[in-house]
Amino acid sequence: MRFQTLGPLRIWDGARWTFLPAQQRVVLAMLLANVGRMVGVEQLIDEIWGTHPPRAALATVQVYVSRLRKLLGWGVRGPLSTFDRGYQLVVEPEDVDAQVFDGLATAGRRDLAAGRLDVGVERLSRALALWRGPALADVPSSPRVDGEIARLERALATYRDARDVLLTELGLEPGPELRDTQRAVLGDDPRLSVAPRAAPGNCCHPHCPGVSTRSGLRWTA
Repeated sequence: MRFQTLGPLRIWDGARWTFLPAQQRVVLAMLLANVGRMVGVEQLIDEIWGTHPPRAALATVQVYVSRLRKLLGWGVRGPLSTFDRGYQLVVEPEDVDAQVFDGLATAGRRDLAAGRLDVGVERLSRALALWRGPALADVPSSPRVDGEIARLERALATYRDARDVLLTELGLEPGPELRDTQRAVLGDDPRLSVAPRAAPGNCCHPHCPGVSTRSGLRWTA
């Protein structure tokens, strides 16, 4: 099972990518942003409905989690655990693209600082290439979701970090691979789109969002 958050939120179940209904995306986004930590029911209610939740908000959240657990296919003993007043998702870091990105970006900056320029640039290029559009592009806006989006998109400054180090230390511009990746991420490159097509691993969902303008960037999806 794999989860993609650097773009529209979707799940790979081993055979296909799956998109969730809007409010279930909020639940999953919160769980993925807090992997290994409990997310309280009240917190989920606040994220979905704000200050005016329906009377059946608690029961509705329970239904969303139950459907998510069924989709993940792991049953009651799987990585999505239920506590008295909350839920916890436990998955491997390599199964969540945002965690892979964080790891590569951190390691890449460390490599550059240590003078391992080739390795650092390669890692930063791989990190930037994980982005398919604005983070959590199709997740309804809410305070904590927006905070996670802002955190992730600040990490796009990784390219500028790499460029500054290379210019300062060696007076060199980054290599073509890193420059091309940065242009693709920030320049609406159609190669990063997730337009429906027949090839495996691409979205064929009839309600997949077409354009997101979140964070001031335009992405065709």
